[in-house]
Order: sequence, then C-alpha cells, then structure tokens
Amino acid sequence: MKIGIDAREILDPKDEKGGGVARHTFTLVFELIKQDTFEFVLFLPEAYKSFELFKRNNVRIIKIPKEKIPFWDRHVTFSNILKKENLDLFHSPITSVPFFYSGKSVVTVHDLAIYVHPEWFPSGQWFSKKVLVPRSLKKASHILAVSESTKNDIISEFHVRSKKISVVYNMLPDERICEDQAARTNPPENPYLLFIGTLEPRKNLNTIFASFLELKKDPTFSDYSLCIIGREGWNTDAVFKDFSKEELVKKEVLFYDDINEREKREFLIHSLLLVYPSLYEGFGLPIIESQRAGVPVVTSDVSSMPEIAHGSAVPCNPLDVGEIRDSIKKVLTDTTLRDELIQKGYENVKRFESKKTIERILAIYKHLIT
Repeated sequence: MKIGIDAREILDPKDEKGGGVARHTFTLVFELIKQDTFEFVLFLPEAYKSFELFKRNNVRIIKIPKEKIPFWDRHVTFSNILKKENLDLFHSPITSVPFFYSGKSVVTVHDLAIYVHPEWFPSGQWFSKKVLVPRSLKKASHILAVSESTKNDIISEFHVRSKKISVVYNMLPDERICEDQAARTNPPENPYLLFIGTLEPRKNLNTIFASFLELKKDPTFSDYSLCIIGREGWNTDAVFKDFSKEELVKKEVLFYDDINEREKREFLIHSLLLVYPSLYEGFGLPIIESQRAGVPVVTSDVSSMPEIAHGSAVPCNPLDVGEIRDSIKKVLTDTTLRDELIQKGYENVKRFESKKTIERILAIYKHLIT
C-alpha cells in the first residue's frame, strides 16, 4: 500500500520553528513511517534540514521547491506530482486537497475557528474559508477530526455525514527528537506560571493577564512571574488592547517568542501551573504536554478543553477573571488538590499514546484502500 503524505508544513527540529499543525505533522510522519508494511511517499519542503530523520527502506522523499506562484504551485503543479506517484491514498494534515487531484484522500481537520469565530481573522482568508476548505472536505474520501468537538463543528458547519468523519486524537511528540537542540534560554529562577500558544485573540490572553495581575495583589504571590511562550499570530494587537506589553513586562509577565522544543520542556518542568483558559481550541495540545511533565492545568470549560482534559484539570469560565484567579490560587495553595491533578494528568496522558493513534489511522487507511 502506497501512502502519500503532504508534509510541506512540517516542524524542522534543526530550524526550531513551527506551530501546532507543523508539530502535529512531524509527529504523524515520524510515527507512521515505522510501519514497514506500508510504503510512504513524503512531500517535504526542499529547504528542510532534517531529511535524515525519515530515511527508511519504506520511505521515499520528494522535495518540493518553495512556491513562486501560490495557487498554481499548490493546485496545478502539486496535483501533477501526486498523479505521477500513482498513490493508493493521499493524506493531507492541513485540510487541503489540491484542486486537480482526483485520487483517494484523507484530510485532517484541526479546528474550524475561522468559521466559529470569523471576527478573529483577517478578511484575506476568504479564499481558504469559502472555497478551499469546503471543496477539500467534499472531495476527501474520509475526514480525521482531532476531537469530538471538532467533529461536531464540521457536521454543524458543512453538514457532512457523521460516518465520513473519524475522531483521531493528536499524539504527544517524542521528546527524544529535541535532545540535540541547544538550550539557549533558561526559565526564571523565581516561581512562575506558564502559558503556551500563539499570541492571538482566541487564546484569551487579555483575561489571563488580568487574572495574573489580580493574583499578584495577594502578597503570597507578589514575586511570581507569568511566562508566555509563543509567537505572534492573527491580530496580535488585540492581545494587548487592555495592557501594553511594556506595562506587563514591568509586572513580571515575561514573553518568549523564540523557544525551541528542548527549552519549552525545561520551562514546563520547572513551572508551577499551566494557565490555559482559551476561548476555542480544536484540541489543546499544551494541556497534555503539561500533564506529561507533571504540571497541573487550569483550563476552559468550553470547546474541546473539557474533552481533552477529561476531568484531570481545573475547569473555569474563560471570561471570568475572578474565577480564573481563584482557580490558580487554589491549585497553588491546596497541596492535596495539586497532587491529585498531577496524578490524574499522568493517567489522562495515556489516552494520547502514539501506538493507539497510529493503529486507528492505519485501520482507516486500510479500509479506504481495500
């Protein structure tokens, strides 16, 4: 069975840059190619620096040049490349099937934030929203949703039949991948809370800032810091509408926009708590990344977060500054609750082991091909 995977948007451990989808694609490819009974064709960026990670007898790598004419390269040139490979199945982890490709295909949907909350996104996303994503979901032989929450959004927005969608949870990345990365930035020495995610409106950072500043009014927490790990995303200006970045830094809100996977792990290990009251997530990977590191989590009671946390985190109303502050304070001061959350977190993480996810994906591949 010959499977093609669109890995043009993939994390490069040597480049040390990439968001959630790039990290998901890397983990997907890294785990899938271990299945020797399948032949895999990986479509990777020509500028990728870590080809050696995927060199196996059952893998062939096709290097895709940097786009010069985006629509033409993505939908005409790439379609022609796919046709020449005579694939049994094509898997797109980015919800995009090239316009002129007619073979069997699987697409992964990470979230439908642009449909559920269009106010968070720039108008320049019109083509993707109105044409590319709807067309890809219609053309796909099968759809993988990263959570039940995302599956429900797909059905609600596009009226796709439930049986065409399978829920396949994201996997935790293999921590060994980042061992060769340099640790250039160290966590602060004083106690700190942690947030991980792109700086954009849906991450609810204004409320996080307000909750943290309220917490610091208590002398017990006056020397605490809040570490924000993430790069700028859509409409980052809105993130600082209530507090300027300069004002926040003076109050021990520390921003890190160039952190690699190894450094992130160090920040996690030494943090007291992950604060993650996002307004909308397709999955919420930082929740289980933190739990793997033995870090308790305060998160939202909306969207996919209750599903992913599965009773192992403290849920709160993401719009209630006081509730978030009180939830943080309770986890920091109640040692019994803290220990309970850590143990529940370890158990919760087992639901996202790569073996289970890969077995589910392979079963879907086989069903579609045979």
